[in-house]
Amino acid sequence: MTSLRVSGPRGEKAVVVLEDGTEIRLDAGTLLREGLREGDPVDPHLRASLVEAGLRWDAREAALRLLSHRARSRREIEDRLRKKDVPPKLIREVADELEERGWIDDDAFARAWVADRLRLRPKGRRALSAELRKKGVDGALVEAALDHAFREEGASELEIARELARRWLRRQPPALSAGLLTAGRTPEGEKARRRFQGFMARRGIAGGMAFQVLEELRAGDGSGEA
Repeated sequence: MTSLRVSGPRGEKAVVVLEDGTEIRLDAGTLLREGLREGDPVDPHLRASLVEAGLRWDAREAALRLLSHRARSRREIEDRLRKKDVPPKLIREVADELEERGWIDDDAFARAWVADRLRLRPKGRRALSAELRKKGVDGALVEAALDHAFREEGASELEIARELARRWLRRQPPALSAGLLTAGRTPEGEKARRRFQGFMARRGIAGGMAFQVLEELRAGDGSGEA
């Protein structure tokens, strides 16, 4: 014999308690589809259907909790559900539902993510592209988000490179900074140059642009001011 409870602000969640005491949380709509009422018998087929509906509800709730903290890409949601051992079929169904409702939107996610990154932790286009692709965002959406930031919003990769260089210099010991800014090849200068170029490369700044910024700093044209 089953007992039923319906809860939630609009009665969207139900709890089915089976005869053996097993509790299954699920979407109340499932009860309507199954035509299930309190006291109805539950055969093995119906039990399996209710268990799957319960797993889907739990997966959906877990995804919504993740999205309540910050926007995420579809791949991020899928990966987190996979770590919770949610069956692949249910992962796809939950992700599809959230995408249809607009709660997962990789295009909007990529644009917002690039804007926040450029404001808080700026990097070059190449590094931003790699990070978004690692999050599973489709390449076309990545490029569209970067084009929007760098073309329509007026972000400048050269200005980003200059700001990164200024920040890097401020963190270095005086001897290293002096070595980098001094023309000519000295052991200290070569050491500083290698560190500087490695830092800029990790931030997605191409070698030619890093060299241009370094020449500006050495020329003392104001780009290196704190």
